[in-house]
Amino acid sequence: MSRIKSLLLVCAALFVVYVPLASSTVTYAVGACGLTGITSYSSITLALAAIPAPDVIKVCPGTHREQVVITTPVTLEGVSSEGEGQAVIAVPSGGLALNTVYNGPVANNGPAAAQIFVDNASGPVNITNITVDGDGNGVSGFPALAVIGVFYLNSSGTLFQIEARYQTGTGQGIGVLLQNGSTDESVTVENSNMHDFDLDGIVLGSDTGTLTATVKDNTVIVESTAYEGLFLSGPVSFTASGNFIDGGAFGIDTYSPGSISGNTITNSGKGTGIVIEPGTQVSVTSNKIYDTQTGISLFGPVSVQSNIITQAYNAIDFNCQVDNSVSSNTISVIHNDGLAHVPGAVTSTNTYYNVHTISGGGC
Repeated sequence: MSRIKSLLLVCAALFVVYVPLASSTVTYAVGACGLTGITSYSSITLALAAIPAPDVIKVCPGTHREQVVITTPVTLEGVSSEGEGQAVIAVPSGGLALNTVYNGPVANNGPAAAQIFVDNASGPVNITNITVDGDGNGVSGFPALAVIGVFYLNSSGTLFQIEARYQTGTGQGIGVLLQNGSTDESVTVENSNMHDFDLDGIVLGSDTGTLTATVKDNTVIVESTAYEGLFLSGPVSFTASGNFIDGGAFGIDTYSPGSISGNTITNSGKGTGIVIEPGTQVSVTSNKIYDTQTGISLFGPVSVQSNIITQAYNAIDFNCQVDNSVSSNTISVIHNDGLAHVPGAVTSTNTYYNVHTISGGGC
């Protein structure tokens, strides 16, 4: 071989680029539903503990009786098979065990039994197409003990198309709880359904870190014995949009800054649709609130615009707070005051139909 050809071969070898193989996604199954080529486990807990650690766990239709604790990033996904499409995480045969402490914004905090507990995960935990059923949980002892369907503690991720139901028994049942300590996290709850709990549907709370939360397009049905559809407290930056909330003492009650827009709220002539607590900077726009005792209750300056409030005793209660950012709302069929407890310095221009008294005093 000539010297020149040898040199060319050496040079060509030097320019060979070695590209490392991309790491493959580790996927496991739970149950038997015809998922070929995937290692299957009998429980979610066993799949989470497997080595290598899973990126995705596909949960077959059926009832899975276990409490699930997640501490690493993962996607938990219910799948359809043979005409069935509901993967249910239900109460174990011995009932729920207390596995965490609820230090949230509601009084009577204490030990809690979480059915899915996402505990300080180091990356996103995404849960899709899963039903969490607390029926027969066996937890008793009011007021200290809480039953929680899904509890994210210092963790980020997305809850999409989940159902949380029957978190009851102690008066502290919560469908979904998102709670931060000192870390900054981001969680989305979307297109999900919470019902038959005995305290709150969705609770967002934070200590010193900021929880950024998006709550959109959910359905929350608050039973007559429960309290709130959505409750927020602490350094939470939130967007609540497109939700349907029915029943409860309060549809949405917030001590946290954010945006409330495009929601539909009703509660059978009782309670308040939206409560904005003192010192809270919130915009309330384009919501439809009907069949409540009070449509919107304000305890500080808030932007309230383009809402439709109908069939209420009082539409907007200023609680004697001076707020000139309330305007362009449509207020109809109000049995007492369109604007209640309004200080004399307030100017508010809205559209009124069939309202007993446009603006009431009492301040």
